Amino acid sequence: MNHNINKLTPASLKTFCRSPETLSRIALYRTTKKRAAEIKTKIDKMRNEVLLQYVIIDVWTKERITNHEITYKADLDSPEMKAYEKACEDELPNIGFPGVPEGYCPALIAGHAAIRAELDLVAYALKALGFPPEDRIQPHLREKFLELILNPPMH
Repeated sequence: MNHNINKLTPASLKTFCRSPETLSRIALYRTTKKRAAEIKTKIDKMRNEVLLQYVIIDVWTKERITNHEITYKADLDSPEMKAYEKACEDELPNIGFPGVPEGYCPALIAGHAAIRAELDLVAYALKALGFPPEDRIQPHLREKFLELILNPPMH
């Protein structure tokens, strides 16, 4: 992407960041990211509360698991683990997620939507700022590029 970096001027960035299309995509990204974080918090809380009703054991340490994020350390085929997963699925409608297909997680679905919104915003920004379609932003620069789009230096 370096051969096109000279196209990015303060004026072009200012124009880009103030366009209605850009503002709309930024709003969608922020809303989707915020909603994903809220859903993850809600799901994490529910899964940890349900976990307290079961004795799930870490297969390596032989200690009880009390945080749902490390249930991967359990025997996933154990009756206790299967009952726990079923109880979590059964609890979804009670915390505001009716109709979720079996085996799906609202937090992962929302997280995926946030990633898609970010990818769409970055792709749109590259195109709108005049970079050719074959240009791809390097992963280690992605966060800085996104930060520049979301919080441009407007003097």
